[in-house]
Amino acid sequence: MERKKHINLTFLFVLILILASPKAEAIDFNATVSCEQCISGTETEWNVTVTNKGQTELEIQSIEIISAQSQELITRHNTTKITVYTGNKPISIVFPWIIPGYKGKTNLTYNVCFQTLVPTYLRKIEDTAISDTRYFCEPQNMTLQLLQCLNSSNCAWNEQCGNNECKALECKGCGYASNHQCFTHECCSSEECSFNQQCRKNKCSNLNCTQAEQIINRSCSSRECAQSEKLANQTCTPLICKADEGYINHTCAKLHCADSEFISISEHKCAKLQCKNDEHASNHTCAKLQCLANQTASNHTCAAKECAFYNRLTEEGKCVFNTDMTYLSFEAVALISISILLALLAAKLINRKKEGREK
Repeated sequence: MERKKHINLTFLFVLILILASPKAEAIDFNATVSCEQCISGTETEWNVTVTNKGQTELEIQSIEIISAQSQELITRHNTTKITVYTGNKPISIVFPWIIPGYKGKTNLTYNVCFQTLVPTYLRKIEDTAISDTRYFCEPQNMTLQLLQCLNSSNCAWNEQCGNNECKALECKGCGYASNHQCFTHECCSSEECSFNQQCRKNKCSNLNCTQAEQIINRSCSSRECAQSEKLANQTCTPLICKADEGYINHTCAKLHCADSEFISISEHKCAKLQCKNDEHASNHTCAKLQCLANQTASNHTCAAKECAFYNRLTEEGKCVFNTDMTYLSFEAVALISISILLALLAAKLINRKKEGREK
């Protein structure tokens, strides 16, 4: 019982001794980073300068940088026991650090914490043991400004740096982002290519049509050409024929028209002659009919003239009064007149006989 009481008193004495020795371990420090403008995601270095203003040697085991807001660990450096001697002579502890990712325009506020070894004379007094290390954080807050970018090389390939922040590129039309800039594709649709090309993977590529195909609306088609066209380089092109040639099986061929036809130069074909009534077709043209004196032109041919019944046709081709017809006419008129008189006399006699009977 006496021994237990003695141990408790000893432990209490040690604690009072540690607390009563504020100048045994007194640290003056400065923590900075090597970057003047710190970019998120890049590597830099911490430089912690420590000055021992206490009365005993200071042995540092680790240094931690923690967030002043969340108390989360930002980085830790194990020093493998660095001794800082008294005498106001500072030492620098340098260690690498990858700057945290960007979370908007906010400053990083941090504290510096140390883990040091407890002096040997304080570790054990008689049979009472205490911890070999001591962990403490300096109360002053330190601030570091974090930037997302200084130039576009700090951003993704499809972003640009503006006001120290990376902003996504918005390329218009047939544009695309590359190397922090907007570029224009060669094409986004086949209409932007030549007539014999198609847009494939934003590039104009030549069509591979066969000789039996032609290019229509930027695609290969087996549609045949018109008679007046020929297929060349997958395209229907007009034939250039001579004046006396026509279109036969997509080639130029000499025309053989009938006498009643002529060559239509504009259409390169044989066309029917449209002759007048007194003309006839001869050697692919209209010619005047050469009729005889006693003939007349009718329906593109010569036909015999016809005179009235009381006329006759002369050798010169004229219709003249027929004298023979005059005598015959007089005789006919006389006969008709006599017949009429006889008919009148007969009718008169018949009437007298009827009147006599009635009386």
